[in-house]
Amino acid sequence: MVRTCRYFGVPKSHIHRADDGLGHNRKIFLNGNEVDNVLMACESGGWVRVLTSPMVLGKNGDPLTVKLRGRVKVKFTGKGSSHG
Repeated sequence: MVRTCRYFGVPKSHIHRADDGLGHNRKIFLNGNEVDNVLMACESGGWVRVLTSPMVLGKNGDPLTVKLRGRVKVKFTGKGSSHG
């Protein structure tokens, strides 16, 4: 059985996060353009969740994010990543 993310309905192995154990040295591209301040990205779902810039806090104190859609590519770079 494939475990899926309950919020996004895709396998957890397709969602890239800083704490997923794959290393922090990666670049995220959306439609060929590098995206900064990415919290999570999903190549198969075609979306990235990005912190607003400048960072704005919501009513509950959490930073606000924006979900961007398009063709997503995750590139592992440099030392410290398990794919690089």
